[in-house]
Amino acid sequence: MQPALVPAHALSVEATRFREDLLAQRFAPLQARLQGLLDAGDAAAEQTLDDHLEHYFGGMVGHHDTALRQALAQWARQSPDSPWPGLLECAYWHRRALQARGSALAEEVEAERWQAAALAQTVLFSHALVLMQRAPMPWILPALLMQSVQVFGEPQWLVQWRYQGVAPHSLDAPRPDASAADQHPQLDSTPLPPLPTTLPPPLQQASAAHTPQEGEPEAFFWLQLTLRHAGRGLVALLRYAFLRTPRWGGSLEEILCLADSPLAARLDEAQRNQVRLVAWLDDIDIDNIDTDDATEIAQAMQRGLAALQRPLEPDGRARLHLALAELCAVAQSPTQAAPHYAAATQSPRLAIDDHQLMRALHVAVYSGSLYADWLGVLASRTAASSAHAAVLYGLLCDTGWGGVQRDVEVAAQWYRHASTLAPLPAPEQVCPFNDVYYAFDEHLQRTVLQPMARSGAELGYPEMQFALGYYYFEYEDSYDPVQAIHWYRRAAAHGFPRAAYNLSLIYDRGIDAGGIAGLAPDALALLSNDCEIACLDATAALAEPTERGIERGNACIRGLRHFLTHHSDQHGRVARILEVLTRFAHLGWPEAMRGLGYFYALTPNTALRDFDRAVQWCEAAYRLAPDDADNQELRQELQGDGFLARRRYTRAAARVRAEPLPDAAG
Repeated sequence: MQPALVPAHALSVEATRFREDLLAQRFAPLQARLQGLLDAGDAAAEQTLDDHLEHYFGGMVGHHDTALRQALAQWARQSPDSPWPGLLECAYWHRRALQARGSALAEEVEAERWQAAALAQTVLFSHALVLMQRAPMPWILPALLMQSVQVFGEPQWLVQWRYQGVAPHSLDAPRPDASAADQHPQLDSTPLPPLPTTLPPPLQQASAAHTPQEGEPEAFFWLQLTLRHAGRGLVALLRYAFLRTPRWGGSLEEILCLADSPLAARLDEAQRNQVRLVAWLDDIDIDNIDTDDATEIAQAMQRGLAALQRPLEPDGRARLHLALAELCAVAQSPTQAAPHYAAATQSPRLAIDDHQLMRALHVAVYSGSLYADWLGVLASRTAASSAHAAVLYGLLCDTGWGGVQRDVEVAAQWYRHASTLAPLPAPEQVCPFNDVYYAFDEHLQRTVLQPMARSGAELGYPEMQFALGYYYFEYEDSYDPVQAIHWYRRAAAHGFPRAAYNLSLIYDRGIDAGGIAGLAPDALALLSNDCEIACLDATAALAEPTERGIERGNACIRGLRHFLTHHSDQHGRVARILEVLTRFAHLGWPEAMRGLGYFYALTPNTALRDFDRAVQWCEAAYRLAPDDADNQELRQELQGDGFLARRRYTRAAARVRAEPLPDAAG
């Protein structure tokens, strides 16, 4: 359930209304609304109709809401002549295909995902061909198919039918078998509708009249078919243009030519500019320019400002302002970015992704715009569906920033809502609470951000549990070692190396202070030792430890070495530490190799002293980095100053040189 006082965003309000009508089986008003938009034939009505199918109904896919599909089936039974249940079913399968593919680059998509997408596309085209038997054909149907073809290509069985006259019924396996769709883990069980025996008339006529030109995109045929049935065709042209940007294999020149072509003849100049805007925005997108080059950013800004002087619809103008704001943000010009963000909010349709939202937050912080309404508006647009936006909107409710009414109870509801939108992130992974928290300076983290941090910590986010531990450990005015231990322990339980390391520091400080929270120094030494081992274990589990992570690991290894020096009588503990050091030595950590070298050469426990093993680990570290001062120091200490000591080292080195590195037990 979404929290109370959901921001009044036009798209979410309409989406809710659409679903409520469908679930309540109020089919008559739904059909009247959709048919009215189709009959209007103007660009605004086309856009609204596209929103209903592309955004409102499509959103159900993310929630796997079978109740909506059941309502569709009931609508089809009650109104067998209505095209709308079938159109919405097509919209559903279009969404399922896109969802199955995912957002990764094509070469990174797994074969199973491609198979699921192909199956969903087959179901989409099967339903679409049945609908095409009816006349007139709503333009939104070929528009959906056009986008599907742009992403996945046209199904081969349909290409053979349209151009070669090979009907699917004459083939043994014209389409993926219905049972394959039933059994695929990413698709709901669904029967494939029987195909018509001949090509539907609109498709047959268009195919007969179309002669593909060399180099022509497959989807161009579907664009032309859509425009034959659309009043203005702006939505279709925009969809087509977006998937003809360079990242999809097209070019900006192609899009600009499209806006000037006869295909756009029914558009006015502002609407043509909306098509051109696809190219203009791509040309200044921060992902498409070198953001480390100040000259390139300045040139992109000039192109964007020039485009603003053209006649544009409000939505297009808002998107340009957003792109300009992002250019200013990456150029570290927050005071210039803030007015563009404010202008972008003038369009009620504009919503931004998490990366854009976080850049906007940083701009608000560094430009002194935290009280500006635009920040609250941007966060509200996606707060119901984005964990980052929900956390930020909760913070705005907590503080009264961003033009949002202060209400701490509503803030808590938004924090809880954020936790329902995505799985709990592992330490060091993307965390919405963490990203919002560290957008602010240390003073604000210690003061007004504490309720947000505490909420995130209590919800189980390890990053916020760590933040609370830091709050109670690092600041004199809030220093409370008992609370710091509590929160660091909870964070460390997630396998958080930094939390385990900081916990060891608290115990070490307690040793110096003569005890802490009823724990004597000897007990604290053991607890610190446990934390150092836990930090090392968690660090080893990371795919690629950071430079700071390696520094923490080395500090823990030095702590273990210190423990070995002063507690050599703790036999079980010593064996455990040696196992850890040996494991890290085999992983290539020179600090662990040196620790073993010092231990086996100098340990007070003569039963464990092993000069040959000490030399073997010393030489292993030296071979890795012969110029390292620490390796040289260990080598010199083991070699000693006298002739006999050096000869002893040389003979030991010769004995172990051909032997494999020892394991912990050997």
